[in-house]
Amino acid sequence: MDEFPHTPWWAWSRVQAFLRAELAQLTTVHASDRPWQMPLAAALASGLPLMVGAWFNRLDYGLASSLGGLVFLYVPRTALHHRMVTLMACAFGMSACYALGLMSHFWPAIMALSLAVIAMLVTMVCRFYAVGPPGSFFFVMAAAIGAYMPIQVPDVPLYVGLLTLGCVLACLIALGYSLWILRLREPAPTVPLPAPTFDFVVFDSVVIGVFVGLSVLVAQALGLQRAYWVPVSCLAVIAGATLRAVWN
Repeated sequence: MDEFPHTPWWAWSRVQAFLRAELAQLTTVHASDRPWQMPLAAALASGLPLMVGAWFNRLDYGLASSLGGLVFLYVPRTALHHRMVTLMACAFGMSACYALGLMSHFWPAIMALSLAVIAMLVTMVCRFYAVGPPGSFFFVMAAAIGAYMPIQVPDVPLYVGLLTLGCVLACLIALGYSLWILRLREPAPTVPLPAPTFDFVVFDSVVIGVFVGLSVLVAQALGLQRAYWVPVSCLAVIAGATLRAVWN
């Protein structure tokens, strides 16, 4: 007996073909030309602060510093001077976003507005300067985690300093990694920035910021505790570079 008697066989065949194609797309491992030293250095940038925090029985401090280590992922493939300037600018932006997120923690009424503005401005800057993946993602994640940190006002400088130290460590590791890897492969040329367009730089950034702020309001309305993952998940989906990336 036909399992779907009212469904034409050709329609069911198309559904099966679609599901097979999507499964293949999601499970395909794409080749990468990144050297193995890069993930090792990235692991050190985020892992060393955690190890130090665990050694001194202050894992909360280690977690804050390890968040700054994520800035290593913004290392471009360009010449040494260009990649270090780019990385230090990203480190400053990461520290600033985290500090603003921490301060918004004490005014829940403006937390959604604060994260929306941060997401909007960071996306604008990343698109204007053609910052490659992960783009604005980790900046907004740092701000969102800071917004839900259970700290007191006197702790703000301490935690901002911890994250900044994590960024400094990531820059030092990136310097050592760059000195090593540039001996093995030629740097990519520094290409001129593309001409900014209003829709790509401004309009899309405003839309992204609005929906990130709305996601925070939804999380607050539902009473979710430490719901930093809500705006981060929203940004991960809405800021996809292509329709395929958004669907995945």
